[in-house]
Amino acid sequence: MVAHLLRDQAVASLSQAEKKVPAIIICNVILIVASTLGIIVRIFVRVRYIQFGLDDWFCAIGWALTSVECLVCILMTNYGYGRHSDTIHDSETLVMFLKLDFVTEISYVLALGCIKISFCLFYLKIFPGKWFRITCWSVLAILTGETMADFFVVIFQCSPVYKAWDAAGVVEGKCLQLLSFYYIAFGIRLGTDIALLALPVPKLLKLKVTGGKRAGLIVMFGLGSLVTVTSII
Repeated sequence: MVAHLLRDQAVASLSQAEKKVPAIIICNVILIVASTLGIIVRIFVRVRYIQFGLDDWFCAIGWALTSVECLVCILMTNYGYGRHSDTIHDSETLVMFLKLDFVTEISYVLALGCIKISFCLFYLKIFPGKWFRITCWSVLAILTGETMADFFVVIFQCSPVYKAWDAAGVVEGKCLQLLSFYYIAFGIRLGTDIALLALPVPKLLKLKVTGGKRAGLIVMFGLGSLVTVTSII
């Protein structure tokens, strides 16, 4: 009786895990479609009405890297992503999963960095003021350093590099324990995210526009909070 109950619970758990695969695919497809529409509109407006700037290039690169990450996440569902670990018995499948996961780590770090750098460059383009620009350049420098540090840590977290997808544990070498680094990186990332959200607020409040338009602008810039939420998650 107990054995049957445990087996039924295990089957239910595996069945529930399988249901995560469609959700993963749907979420990533929605993100790709939404971000693609957004970048198309941005490029169209900039090319047709405004000069295409460096901030637009970084935004476009961030979109491309985000699309790569989403597509790889969808591909990973063929190798166990979204399924219970007990369903993965093939070592080659696990190796492929780890390789693809390695790609998502790199694309995530670079995409997030490019998008946040794009925000800084956009602020520098439209907002004057000596101290504002000094602060903005400082945040930009920190963002650049943070992105480069995260990138190299992800790449060289294991020595040799290919030990990162050594599912069988047969490759000689070692991998870093990154828990402390992740805590430090999270603190820096959260600080820069808050700075990106706070920087334009004083400028927006000083604009000589109606209250409704000012509120609309603040809400528009506040959409950048999505980057902060993504970073925290």
